Amino acid sequence: MATTTPAANPIHELGMYGQSVWLNGFRRGWLLSDNFSRFVNEYSVKGVIITPAAFYEALSAGSEYDGQIKQLLLDGKNARQVYESLVFSDVRMAADALRPVWEAAQGTDGFACIALPPAYAFDSEASAREAVRYRSAIDRENIMISLPGTNEGITAASRLIYEGINVNITHIFSLNTYQDAVDAYIRGLEKRLKDGRLIGNISGTAGIYLNKLDSSMDEALEGYSAKAETSETQKEILALKDKTAVANAKLVYHRMKEIFGSKRWKELSVRGGQEQRILWMDTKPGNPRQSDVYYIDALIGPRTVSAMQTETLFAFREHGQAGPQIERNLDEAETVLLRIKNLGLDLTAMALNLLQDGVDSEEKSENNIITCLEAKEEAITAMVIDPQSSRLGDFQTRVDYALAAMDEQAFVKRLWQRDPSLWKQNQDGEKVITNRLG
Repeated sequence: MATTTPAANPIHELGMYGQSVWLNGFRRGWLLSDNFSRFVNEYSVKGVIITPAAFYEALSAGSEYDGQIKQLLLDGKNARQVYESLVFSDVRMAADALRPVWEAAQGTDGFACIALPPAYAFDSEASAREAVRYRSAIDRENIMISLPGTNEGITAASRLIYEGINVNITHIFSLNTYQDAVDAYIRGLEKRLKDGRLIGNISGTAGIYLNKLDSSMDEALEGYSAKAETSETQKEILALKDKTAVANAKLVYHRMKEIFGSKRWKELSVRGGQEQRILWMDTKPGNPRQSDVYYIDALIGPRTVSAMQTETLFAFREHGQAGPQIERNLDEAETVLLRIKNLGLDLTAMALNLLQDGVDSEEKSENNIITCLEAKEEAITAMVIDPQSSRLGDFQTRVDYALAAMDEQAFVKRLWQRDPSLWKQNQDGEKVITNRLG
């Protein structure tokens, strides 16, 4: 009898090529449903990134935080303090869920990332101080603090690496900023080693953004093409669209290999130093002409992390093509960037503008969070509070998680419908449950 070979899982194959998958976004309800364990087991997710935008989406989408919000308000916390408590709880729970991954990877994977408030983006002292406080308050070894790739953020990152805190430097759009970020990482390890401290337990990533760079450059290219003197020149300019981000990423990766193959790095490597990995961010294409897994397919390679939103993760599982693509066509990538430069387009200036846009976007998301929490505060304080109401203390968060998971599964509705799959997911088991429910 012929046997069939199970279909390959492109997500699992990414690991074979040295690339980890992190989830860009997080929902509390995932933790007590099967969703998060499925992400880890079926989709090989090895990390989670919690950004202000992702948190606002979760906060505004439903009521999963309401129980804890009410408790925190009753304890006298204001909206910003509530926000911090909520996101710290999320990071702890995510870090705990990823702890087995972190242990299996010997501290090189399995991280929950949390971003510092954007108000500190241009203040290195405040960034370093807040990051130390975050690390102490959250109290988990496998968390990573995200700082923007501003000069001040990069300066703070080097100090934090020295302090033994894992750091993700974000909103990197150019090779120059990447080189500054990796140099800051190495300097932090060098200073730590010089002072006789261990360096093998520290990890870092450099977040290279993709879609936003393409979108910005494509808009500029369209403007230049409109001024072209001939249709042939116009065609040549428009042929550069959708190519900037991948070309830039390939050159960043090439530079990463040079840096971590250098004598300077080898002196740290023999002492246990971990390479700062490249983290591909903003991997969902904004252009409908592109494949929904365009960036993932193009940038697969060792010592990298690919951050995906759930829809991109599902799409790559369905029709992604896993293969060592990152080092292919490097000459073509160099040609693309040279032609853009020859047109008079300044990628470095564009990268700085996009960095500022990223900080502004996070500030907007944070303001939306505070506005949402203030609205919830008004609704709660307007209610008549029963003086005999009880508090669940340390159990409140877990009860909220359980209720959120039930809400996500439409548990009550399905219970009244006598849905046997609430308890069993196999035919024999469902038949038994159906008989018992009548």
